[in-house]
Amino acid sequence: TAPYAALLLRVALGGLFLAHAALKIFVFTPAGTAAFFTSLGLPGPLAYATMTAEVLGGLALIAGLWTRYVALLLTPVLLGAIATVHGHAGFFFTNANGGWEFPAFWIVGLLVLFGLGDGALSAASLVRARPLARAYAGWDRPGGPGRSRAAPHNRTITSTFRTQGQCFMSQSRHVAVIVGSLRKDSVNRKVAQALVAAAPAGLTFSFVEIGTLPFYDPDLDATPPAAWTAFRAAVQPADAVMFVTPEYNRGLPAAMKNALDVGSRPYGQSVWGGKVGLVVTASPGGIGGFGANHQLRQSLVFLNVQTLQQPEAYIGGADKLFDAEGKLVNAGTATFFGSIMQAFAGLIGKVAAA
Repeated sequence: TAPYAALLLRVALGGLFLAHAALKIFVFTPAGTAAFFTSLGLPGPLAYATMTAEVLGGLALIAGLWTRYVALLLTPVLLGAIATVHGHAGFFFTNANGGWEFPAFWIVGLLVLFGLGDGALSAASLVRARPLARAYAGWDRPGGPGRSRAAPHNRTITSTFRTQGQCFMSQSRHVAVIVGSLRKDSVNRKVAQALVAAAPAGLTFSFVEIGTLPFYDPDLDATPPAAWTAFRAAVQPADAVMFVTPEYNRGLPAAMKNALDVGSRPYGQSVWGGKVGLVVTASPGGIGGFGANHQLRQSLVFLNVQTLQQPEAYIGGADKLFDAEGKLVNAGTATFFGSIMQAFAGLIGKVAAA
């Protein structure tokens, strides 16, 4: 709820600045305000600068544009009001000429907003570019564009991303992304890329490939294939795991289940335990991979992965959500993806702080 708390505070503080600016402009008049400033021993032009700051700053706060900077820049306006007018009237604002109680509390609100940032529904989040750190066409092929699908078994490929946007986390947290589809031009991989792009700042991502993992065989625990070792090493340091998968025959793809098994062994050395999880299923069908979603969640309960419960993510009609270049074209889905990733980031932060 922190983004919406920031939104509420942002709009309330911005409205207060606009109200006080309107009082100076339409009631006291600019000339009268300048005369009042002069009576305090301040230069008259400072009154016009103050009114301009209140109007532009109030609008910027309400819109959620450069919120942190605006909050800090408006603080001197209130400090000046305390120093020149309200400080001499005592603490309580009900005192004659108004004490410094209200402007001081207003300053506290600005400092809290500086800590929270833009919050939800901000102009900054709408115009901010969120490029992936690397983009190329051959994501489904472990060898990259132009290479064979059959990559060596001793190679686990990751691609690292850093998102831009809001952040309510005290430090960066890393998320391993596992896609259950091995298909070239996979819709689920496009969904995963779109989710990464919608994530708030403070999260980094790496795509951990599973297409070349040999099937789990307990007989190989003593001398594990190099691909198992590389996969476990890629997942182990992550704070969280984002699973994005299709549904095959009302269940998980074999590659995804195999990845769970490989990561959970040898017994007592699971890479999954204690992590935060996000499960997203996508399908051309209307139910959005519901069966696979809950089958995966069932395994994650046993594996001690604390999975995000709400919002649930069953992405139906997923093949219609992207253009020929793999870009998300549905605005409603983009908003939903943003809410998923905000909730995921919040759970990661909560678990890390516990």
